[in-house]
Amino acid sequence: MSKKIDFSFMGGFPLDEETLNSMQLAYYELFKSLSSYIGLTDTGNFILTGVEVTDTDISEGWVYMDGDIIWFPALTGTTGLTTKLLKQTIGTNATFEDTSTHAVYINNSVVIDASGVALSTFTRIQPIPEGQVQSDWDQADNTAVNYIKNKPIGNLLNYLLKGNYHLGDVPATDGIFTISFSTVGTSSYMVVGSLVSEGDDWNNDNDAFFVIREKTATSFKIALREVTANTQNLSFDYCLIPF
Repeated sequence: MSKKIDFSFMGGFPLDEETLNSMQLAYYELFKSLSSYIGLTDTGNFILTGVEVTDTDISEGWVYMDGDIIWFPALTGTTGLTTKLLKQTIGTNATFEDTSTHAVYINNSVVIDASGVALSTFTRIQPIPEGQVQSDWDQADNTAVNYIKNKPIGNLLNYLLKGNYHLGDVPATDGIFTISFSTVGTSSYMVVGSLVSEGDDWNNDNDAFFVIREKTATSFKIALREVTANTQNLSFDYCLIPF
């Protein structure tokens, strides 16, 4: 803390206005630093806890209005989120030794008033999580702590299976291979694949092309044709994308 008072000395501490003001400033600075930490500004209206609307009832709680934390009493018979709220500041006088009076006890409260601001415009401050927060892809509430911001719009690409199948040499002119696997539950998929050169001579390995046919839930066939009668050493990388 930037301000502290040492009360440990004997001899009669001079408890005066300066001392009391220093004490008040000490906890006020602490309050302001914590307020800034959770994103509160000196202007604006925020809900810290409670203040939940159920039909025409509003539960008790704490609010922060233009720099002051204020107790919010439970209200009934309101207009819900459209209820207009006003920060009311009342000073209570105290009589000084010189018989003068001054409003030294300041009390802030929240009252319903047509000149106030609608409860719907208050910003609710989310509680600080006690531990790690697991993000939730399906969370639609953008005020929730597990909400994912800037997600891609639309369906993301997913796949049923991916793998690699060794073909070796393409048989003379044409050849067909069956690639089998455990069931993926459907034959409605697209085979996204590419021939992979594994031989020493790429000039031979690139003399082939392919088509896919006879797709089932447990296999598909790849039909190849070689352009020249060379010996290839090929494999096939594939990924099954559902429709």
